[in-house]
Amino acid sequence: MKKMLSLLAAAALLTLCLAGCGTTETTEPETEDTTETTETTGETEVTNPVEESTPEGIMETLGFEFGVPEGAQEVSYNIIDGEVAEMNFRDEAGTAFTARIQDTPAEKDISGMYYAWTATEQSKIGYCSAEFRSYVAEVEGENSVQVILWYDTAPGIMYSISAEGPDLNGLDLTSYAQQVYIPTQGDVG
Repeated sequence: MKKMLSLLAAAALLTLCLAGCGTTETTEPETEDTTETTETTGETEVTNPVEESTPEGIMETLGFEFGVPEGAQEVSYNIIDGEVAEMNFRDEAGTAFTARIQDTPAEKDISGMYYAWTATEQSKIGYCSAEFRSYVAEVEGENSVQVILWYDTAPGIMYSISAEGPDLNGLDLTSYAQQVYIPTQGDVG
């Protein structure tokens, strides 16, 4: 009798195992479909927030215009997130510059430069109050960075210009900012 109960228990266990295997086989195609959907979703391209543009494209899309500094080379333009106009260029020494403009209701840092600033000081660009920030590289081979941010309150437009290079000693970023800045852009209301 014990053998018979053992055989029945083993048969019941085998039946449960087979039933479990059957269930797995039934759900596998569903899992594969889900996996394919996930993979398809994973292959969907994420829109790049930076779109190449031209001065005319920026004017048409955002209503902004950059002044191009004297001696600027390799000038290129972008629109970021459909909201920020960007101009990139190099000077004759090869220093990289990025200027940005955004219509925004409050002052905010649109420079994209987030460093532990070595120094900050107040300045003026045109009739606008400005803040100059600098980061001096402490590690050989690392770039130093300077940025000026200013807000034109009449139209509510934020501006920034930054410079990045191995040696920015003697760079007058304010001079570049004044050449980039075109006062009273956008809707003055």
